[in-house]
Amino acid sequence: MKILQPATEEEVLQSWAESEFNGSRHRDEIAPWILSYNARTRILETHPSKWSSIDRKDAIEATRRARSPILDGILKSNPSWRLVEIGPDEVGSLLHIDHPPFNALAGDRRIGTFVEALDAGRTTRGDGFSRGYQDLRKKFSPEKTLGLPGVAAKSERGPFIVFDGLTRLCILHSRLVAGEPVPAAIQLYLAVSPRLSKGCWQWL
Repeated sequence: MKILQPATEEEVLQSWAESEFNGSRHRDEIAPWILSYNARTRILETHPSKWSSIDRKDAIEATRRARSPILDGILKSNPSWRLVEIGPDEVGSLLHIDHPPFNALAGDRRIGTFVEALDAGRTTRGDGFSRGYQDLRKKFSPEKTLGLPGVAAKSERGPFIVFDGLTRLCILHSRLVAGEPVPAAIQLYLAVSPRLSKGCWQWL
């Protein structure tokens, strides 16, 4: 993992909002958090690159609130943020969150193990992740995807836990294993906090 530059919480939240609203998988569950019908309609019908500053702020706030179960613990640990870069061969060693349907497929929580199970046809029972992964696997285009995945760790040495962008990282690893083209480098946002613990973030 190569650290490129410092990042801010606002940049990370903006990236997450752009990713969620640009895709179709989660935006319908996040959009209701925008209380104004006009603003919600505008944001849903406009490419994130053309949002007004007010619409961007509304989209970020809606994403933060909708994703609070997984995000709040990280934010409360007061992390420092970095923009980092990894090679495609490093994706398999990243960890998924501590989540029983995921753990059942990969006891070591490594994305490499997780993807191997998914590509063998195993499913995340009680969780729609495996279905979403299979649906997106064939049509995913890195060039058309907005936002960057996010990982969290207690230190810059890791281990690194993916809290956002797991589907695309799994797809990239799957394509690498299958000998399909993948980007030469993958950028991520990294949250580092020595205060990150099970007490504040259950997904650790």
